[in-house]
Amino acid sequence: MRTRSSKPIKPRLQLRMVAVFVALACVSGCFQLILVNRSIVELMKAQDAGAEALTERLPLTMTENLLWTVALLVPLMGYVGLIVTQRIAGPIHVFERYIDRYLAGEPVGACRLRKGDELQDLAVRLTALVEHAQRATEAASGANSAESSAVERDSGSDPSLERAA
Repeated sequence: MRTRSSKPIKPRLQLRMVAVFVALACVSGCFQLILVNRSIVELMKAQDAGAEALTERLPLTMTENLLWTVALLVPLMGYVGLIVTQRIAGPIHVFERYIDRYLAGEPVGACRLRKGDELQDLAVRLTALVEHAQRATEAASGANSAESSAVERDSGSDPSLERAA
């Protein structure tokens, strides 16, 4: 059984996917800031006593809350994103190596992925495709060798051809 690597397998793909998680975390934080700010302003309007002091402190409090939210969510989402993308980027890397070995003429068996990886069905189909292509190549090469043997027999042993020359 293969072990998982702790470093990114396909850095460009994985970083793009993680960036989506991080962007969602930032948008979530901003949305939270807007909603909480709106709620507090509504509460302050309902209470006149001390509203002025609260209004002055509110922007700083909201900014601190946003920074705490982003500081916690961005690394967490980045880490989770990296783990999730490993299960997709790893199989893509295996597929690329498998295809490269096949195209280089190296013997390839079944395309195997780690337990828990995504794209298991695609690995099965890729293996079936390569096996089909190998059988077709073997059949074509067998037909060509039989045909060339027949041509050699016919051209080398026909006495009527020798008399005509």
